[in-house]
Amino acid sequence: MNELAQILSDAIEWASDPANVNTDDMYSPWSTHQALMDDLKAHHSDALNGYADFGKLALLFAPTACLCEVATQKGVPTYLLLSSRFDEWFDARRPTNS
Repeated sequence: MNELAQILSDAIEWASDPANVNTDDMYSPWSTHQALMDDLKAHHSDALNGYADFGKLALLFAPTACLCEVATQKGVPTYLLLSSRFDEWFDARRPTNS
């Protein structure tokens, strides 16, 4: 499994515990917990096939963005670790405008 797919697999495992996320928050882009899981699984499937939507992934893991907004107090420490791993992966592959 590639590095991005592993990060997303770990994010799926983390988000599968409803104690870690609350999609009822008014800032959540997902209307249900299942919608969140479906979104993460779609990104994971893409990653397994060698595709990454940099824009959507950056918004997913960015500070004060999608996953951060739905992380509960219990889920924040693990979210921060996942986000840091994603940031390292993203920074090494960030598209440039040169």
